[in-house]
Amino acid sequence: MNTQILLKAERPPRKRKPRPLAFGWLTLVLGVALLFSAAPRASEAASANRASEPFQTPLTTSKAFVWSLERADAPRFFYNMGNRSLRVDSSGYPHVAYGGDHLYYARFDGASWISVMVDPDFGVGQYASLALDKSNHPHISYYDSLNGRLKYATFDGSAWSIQVLDEAAWLTLAEGSNGPSLSEDLYLQDKQRPWQEPSLTEEANLSPADVSATGLGVGLYTSIAIDSKGYPHISYYDAIKGDLKYVYYDGAQWIKKTPDSKDKVGSYTSLALDANNRAHISYFDETHDNLKYAHSTGVGIGWESETVEGDEEDNVGGYTSIALDKSGNPRISYYDAGNGDLRYAVKSSGVWSATRVDGASANVGLYTSLVIDASGLTHISYYDATNGNLKYARQSSSGGWSIQAVAESGDVGRYASLALDKSGYARLSFLDSDQGLLREAYWKGSSWGFRQVDTLRDVGLSTSLALDSADQPHISYLNDSTDDLKYAMRVGGSWAVEVVADNGSVGIYTSIALDGAGLAHIAFYDASNGDLRYAAKSGSAWGIQSVDASNNVGLYASLHLDAVGNPYIAYYDATNGDLRYAARSGSAWGIQTVDAGNHVGLYASLRLDAAGNPHIAYYDATNKDLRYVFWTGSAWSAPQVVDSGGDVGRYSSLAVDSAGYPHIAYYDATNKDLKYVFWTGSAWSAPQVVDSAGDVGQ
Repeated sequence: MNTQILLKAERPPRKRKPRPLAFGWLTLVLGVALLFSAAPRASEAASANRASEPFQTPLTTSKAFVWSLERADAPRFFYNMGNRSLRVDSSGYPHVAYGGDHLYYARFDGASWISVMVDPDFGVGQYASLALDKSNHPHISYYDSLNGRLKYATFDGSAWSIQVLDEAAWLTLAEGSNGPSLSEDLYLQDKQRPWQEPSLTEEANLSPADVSATGLGVGLYTSIAIDSKGYPHISYYDAIKGDLKYVYYDGAQWIKKTPDSKDKVGSYTSLALDANNRAHISYFDETHDNLKYAHSTGVGIGWESETVEGDEEDNVGGYTSIALDKSGNPRISYYDAGNGDLRYAVKSSGVWSATRVDGASANVGLYTSLVIDASGLTHISYYDATNGNLKYARQSSSGGWSIQAVAESGDVGRYASLALDKSGYARLSFLDSDQGLLREAYWKGSSWGFRQVDTLRDVGLSTSLALDSADQPHISYLNDSTDDLKYAMRVGGSWAVEVVADNGSVGIYTSIALDGAGLAHIAFYDASNGDLRYAAKSGSAWGIQSVDASNNVGLYASLHLDAVGNPYIAYYDATNGDLRYAARSGSAWGIQTVDAGNHVGLYASLRLDAAGNPHIAYYDATNKDLRYVFWTGSAWSAPQVVDSGGDVGRYSSLAVDSAGYPHIAYYDATNKDLKYVFWTGSAWSAPQVVDSAGDVGQ
């Protein structure tokens, strides 16, 4: 995506600890850079008399194509839950709202968690906030990332009803479109920077087309509460205008208000209602890096807003959570990004006082959730980003704080939401990022208990596609949640999905090919052991071999089968920085180093010509060139530099035509263009720019 638009409101966490990459060595490899070019040659099977043809510029007009989108493997996907995503009913049982791909709702029935899909629309459910009415019926506000709008769902005891409450009038996608949404990009960003959520940069100047393409719109950071009449009130953020918004139902219609529109304000909203059903909202002022508070002065009267703490140098006020005491005074928990602390502000007699609750770690206090118990004491759950822990702070009668680490195993505690049961015991929902689980923690009086609410899975990275003789697709790919190699095959209009390998971290750099019988063969990298591996399907079973276990090898694997089904693989030797090649004849693998030019062989792409001779395009990271090599029939040709104009050659994709001539598509990192080059029969064509609109070609 051309503009990776990040909510600067998510910027509060300036102070953050980079999450370690799964493959430490990979950082070094990728940091080295790109590969180098090659000068073509005709294979022995090529026609020596083929005339050089001029490069043809693509036609500017073409037939309108209609794409059909299917989900081959689509497990549940959820993130960005709100600090009011968990509530406890009158029986003491917890309920949770969450989503991302769809909106989900789960409740505990006393024995187990029961989960249902509430809204089947794709791309909905982020920032879900839940409230229960007097009948314990759920009311959920949430964000539709695909259409950039605020939605609301409620259950009346027999059926769910869903409404769109707010959207930009011009913010629509074509009917039936599943066009790009920012949600997946944000999730990937969030996985790498767990304490930094998506937000909008000050510099971003979004047009309607931009917003439609990214999915940003109206309805982020929702917070919902139910008034004494059973009517919902919702605060939320308008990311297009940078305003704090509020909508409520008066018994006959929904009424929308803008409590604050000065500068860019309104992210990280949290809502509470007082005894007179007037709204009180805590939120972040992105322009001035302040914590702000707004409250309704009465129906039809207006709003008052004020800065609670901070100035442009402090950067405080992210991840706010608000509650009102018995006197109607607000209490707010929030994150101090400037110092990496959890803070707490209270208003009494018209004056705000703010204190630090937890600053024990370098970066603590994200994803806060605050409640007040029957004795008027404050409880706060939050995330310790330094240690990846879920924490809980409980105020004592003397005003001090008792702090516990609720869960410390792995990276746990993001998207925390806190509620108290009938006994005043804490219940928390949170994301276990390492296990991909939405979990519940509950205090048992002397220790914490844990239950699994739902499972998160992230699939579809490192894909490779092949079509069988019936034009049915077969796909190899990585299940990123569990680091497994998976395989999906379309059969009779539906998808059959299998796990190919799950022993360790396997499945990155997959490459798939089908033999004459339509059976799948997959080359892939075993990151746990640093090996190149190969899987072949026979009947219903997979046979898996270790092809090359020397050093750290197997990255950028590219697989091709010859006419009788023998596999050939080009790949990168990360230990020595070489391009390597493996071919199997019978049951034995032969392995060769094709190019030992110091960090060459990344982004390898291999194809066989009609005579069965391999051709390989690849990247020279030392010289930042596109390179090419081929088998003459008796030996490997000298590596050739195909393009050296800047940083070129990454993401190469090679095809060999009927004359045995190579054609290569690749990425020009210097100019951020998609480029194409081919062998004319006597020389390489001049590299052509295929697409230069933005950053394209990877």
